[in-house]
Amino acid sequence: MTPTPKTEGFLALDGLIEGPMPPFPDMQAKLERWSAAWPQLRFHLQIDAGHFSAMPANDPIATDAFGAGGGDPTTVIADALSDLLRLFPPVERRQVFSTLRGVEWQHKLEIRTVYAAGPEGRAATRQERVPCDTVALPQPLSPREMLVRGGIGVLVAAGILGLSSFVIDYPKLWRRLTATTEPAHVVADVGPFAPYLKVELLGLDHQAGLLQLRVTRLPDFPATDQQLDALYDHPPEIIILAPTTPTTSTAPATAPTTGPATSPTASLMSLLRRRLAIEAIARGTVRLVFYDVTGCYLGEVSLRLSDLRDRASAEVSVPAPLIANRPQVPASLQLLP
Repeated sequence: MTPTPKTEGFLALDGLIEGPMPPFPDMQAKLERWSAAWPQLRFHLQIDAGHFSAMPANDPIATDAFGAGGGDPTTVIADALSDLLRLFPPVERRQVFSTLRGVEWQHKLEIRTVYAAGPEGRAATRQERVPCDTVALPQPLSPREMLVRGGIGVLVAAGILGLSSFVIDYPKLWRRLTATTEPAHVVADVGPFAPYLKVELLGLDHQAGLLQLRVTRLPDFPATDQQLDALYDHPPEIIILAPTTPTTSTAPATAPTTGPATSPTASLMSLLRRRLAIEAIARGTVRLVFYDVTGCYLGEVSLRLSDLRDRASAEVSVPAPLIANRPQVPASLQLLP
């Protein structure tokens, strides 16, 4: 538990102890051993250019750290300061200065203590007791109270689960949460690839972050180079362009021809898209674009088609789109050249 200000059973220290370093080769080692001997006070020792300082941590210290059942912190801190002073010869001891202050909180009481460095090698203390409002530290629950609260929690949880089971299929939810692969079924909009390909989304591998797809070739898919050449030489659509200027002849005058002479079997854009689709199949890669439920673009990947040369269908994996850094199943797919 992190203590709040004026929490009963805690002590706060501030200030520091400082002074010159005696010209002894082992003085630094002695100071470090002194600091380690009082771990509950958490002194930060700093030695620099013939000078030392010891500063306690600012965090409150539980009085239990000073002895079983809470010892007397004032006596412990004074003993630590006295041990430090006895490391110095009399001359250097008089130059050690202490501004160490401690505040301890007991029930409705604040105990303020100042620790000074005495020249005779003992710490001098001055203490003041001030009534104040304090915060009691919460007591741990007894085993009986823990059992009672645990039983109440189990009963409440069982009631909530029982009522919610009428609207939530928990077995199905559990299977979905523990499954490595989340099943899904989305058929891609293949557009100009419609005579040649079918792409289906089968599921999402959450651990690997991959979408599992099945790509199936249709009867018109060009599986060989000869079939590709045939598509180039004899495209599936033929556009008959109409004249755009009036025609003249010796025949009887008729109205100028401004429209198509013959109805085309497909639009020019449709022919261009089909041409691009055939070129993409020849390259062996197409673009697979992902969208969410609102039709917003989520990303795209390249989809290889080379396996369809040898077999009628292939199952492939591609990176799933990320939403909030988590792989998601897209709402719709689109195949583009």
